[in-house]
Amino acid sequence: MLASSTGPLAAGEILGEMDMELNPELAARFSLEGRVAVITGAASGFGAEASRLFARAGARVVLADINAAGAEATAAQVREAAGEAVVVPTDTANRDQVEALADAAVKAFGALDI
Repeated sequence: MLASSTGPLAAGEILGEMDMELNPELAARFSLEGRVAVITGAASGFGAEASRLFARAGARVVLADINAAGAEATAAQVREAAGEAVVVPTDTANRDQVEALADAAVKAFGALDI
């Protein structure tokens, strides 16, 4: 785990320190431009942060969580930052819902990459 003198660092803090606009090689390495990513647990915590980071890197994100309202809040944050996001309420313990999630990603964005 990475940490600072004040405690653990969030992923956003780590990547935030990497100015990708000033380092094209780094930007290319971390670019997800045009990719479609499904993020589970997107309503809060690590899933919400991953959603924002993937969108910042250029991915179109499909946000899945049993907490639809929380996932919608994360999607609103992604959209406010000019990202593309759709929410698919999903219980990942339910196989039919996971299959529907994959289908929804392809229907929304034409592909499923991540």
